[in-house]
Amino acid sequence: MTLQDEALAGSFPQASEDQWRKAVERALKGGTLDKLVAKTYDGAAINPLYRRAEAPGPRSLRVNPGRWAILARVDIADSEAANAQALEDLEGGADGLHLVFAGSQGAYGAALNDDGDPALAHVLDKVRLDYGIPVMVEDSPRAPNAAEAIMRKQGIFNAAPAMRSDAERQADVAAGRELPEASSEGRQEPQGDSGFSHGSGLEARQEAADSSSP
Repeated sequence: MTLQDEALAGSFPQASEDQWRKAVERALKGGTLDKLVAKTYDGAAINPLYRRAEAPGPRSLRVNPGRWAILARVDIADSEAANAQALEDLEGGADGLHLVFAGSQGAYGAALNDDGDPALAHVLDKVRLDYGIPVMVEDSPRAPNAAEAIMRKQGIFNAAPAMRSDAERQADVAAGRELPEASSEGRQEPQGDSGFSHGSGLEARQEAADSSSP
């Protein structure tokens, strides 16, 4: 019999919890299992052994199921170096990009520092956004133009349009070339498979993942 025929763990007899506890007590030389209980920073106990759940408990599921996307972090201040890193990560297997700007919660001292159209065009040079590569922008008060700059590069809506009639603006919104006007509840984001996600945290990462699902 080879390893291909049977899993390695299956070659050993299964030990019961009672056998495990007796072996641990011998190793502890009379000590109690309390010595193996660890504590989290907030005082929660982490036991050394847990029983298999007898019944399935609640599971955290996504609203829109699909494969997860691996987003490569882009946080180099120099746009040329950031572009090189982004292309290398995409070539290496990343599904998309996570742009981190100075002032965002996840900057951690390293971040992009220019949210202008020319700088972001340089950062995303040769990145095939038209192939549906997801891009997530982490919110930052110091990069208020980042989201719209990327959407302009993707052609989601027109950049700095001249004066137009309301009918022309509504036509552009209906055609997906422009975002609806911001309301008191905040600017609406484009719907569909644009591959763009704006926000921070797990919700934004999930939006980026869903956009890359087949």
